[in-house]
Amino acid sequence: MLRKEREGMRIIIDKPLTGWEGIREPDLLGKYSEILKVGQYPGIPQRTDDKELGAYCRDNDCDFMTCDLKAYTHFLENDVKAVRVSKYGYNARSEQYVYLIEIVKS
Repeated sequence: MLRKEREGMRIIIDKPLTGWEGIREPDLLGKYSEILKVGQYPGIPQRTDDKELGAYCRDNDCDFMTCDLKAYTHFLENDVKAVRVSKYGYNARSEQYVYLIEIVKS
């Protein structure tokens, strides 16, 4: 999607990434209106599962950043027809790739 189409959207950062230096928050704030962190944002408690996060993202125009590549499968259980998964970075501390999950709206 073009940047223009992402404006006004928010991004949710999965709990394991909240302290990751590679989030590059200033860059994200250039693309998103707000950064929401699991466990630090009202309405997204620490133990929110991927299916609930997918529904929240769908209902609130949010993208999702996580190390869990399989998280997108739970998004598809929520009347979501398609998602786009891309590598965002690498978390050397946890030795995992970081993925950006975007709901593709038709």
